[in-house]
Amino acid sequence: MKILITGGGGYIGSYIINNLPKKYDIICLDHGKKYSQFDESVKNNVTFIKGDVTDSKLLEKIMSKGIDTIIHCAGTVGNSVCMEDPMSAISSHIHGTQLLIKKSIKFKVKQFIYMSTLAVYSTFTKRKTPFTENIELKPDDFYGTLKMIAEKYIQENQPNYVILRLANVYGKARKAQNKTKLGVVENFIDAILEKTNITIYGTGKQKIELVHIKDVYNCVLTILQNSNIKGEIFNVGSGKLVSIEELATAISKSSKKFYRYEPEIKKISNRNDKVWPDRFMSICRIKKKIGWKPKISLTNGIELMLENGKKVR
Repeated sequence: MKILITGGGGYIGSYIINNLPKKYDIICLDHGKKYSQFDESVKNNVTFIKGDVTDSKLLEKIMSKGIDTIIHCAGTVGNSVCMEDPMSAISSHIHGTQLLIKKSIKFKVKQFIYMSTLAVYSTFTKRKTPFTENIELKPDDFYGTLKMIAEKYIQENQPNYVILRLANVYGKARKAQNKTKLGVVENFIDAILEKTNITIYGTGKQKIELVHIKDVYNCVLTILQNSNIKGEIFNVGSGKLVSIEELATAISKSSKKFYRYEPEIKKISNRNDKVWPDRFMSICRIKKKIGWKPKISLTNGIELMLENGKKVR
């Protein structure tokens, strides 16, 4: 099977590439700035191409060689990053997705896997939870809106799609020189590795849904192994909530176990006045349809990150 992974140098794309069995012939399309994070062992079955998903000629050249599956991870991640450069965000999420879909149809791609987000349901609006795949999408931030538009275009034009709406993904230890904005778990882990205090903005009562990146990878692998999975939308998460305070406490306790160092947890006033309600997704559909469910508990996920943290420092 020949697979094209867009945004292959990013957080999720790079993990998938580093872990896919070598029987897969992989083309990684990315700007190339993060190619250093790949293991040497993957390079004999991966072709690294520097470029942008909005480059029509480049996509044509890649697709003409025969692509069975596309895993579309490209696009600026998170609302704050999208707001910093709105035109670039629109270009990558909307124009890039449109081009990719057109090429995938032209060259008869058998499966199109799209990485979407919990944010398509809403971020700031209080809604009944857990979110199920069939409820109305009501994104109320820029990032969620871009993802919703891309989703709709995919559904209307590419029958072989599988859309994965991801919860907050965590699990990769960050290299010391990598200043990329990541999630709360990575920031708390960094505090442990740098032996500083864990900082919580606000009360810490806010709850989030987390899913380990290994579970996301296993979901993608399950889909790759069954070409009959198409025309589907799945929530990919843990199906439960954890508060920021609980998360910080769990990481602090694990730090004491692994590093004999227990950081102080400090709360400071929130940096902005935006407050979002607790949001989590139902994962009943994906369990029933393809038999996937998360296997990495939060405690295990944290311990894996702490174990791996020193290796990338």
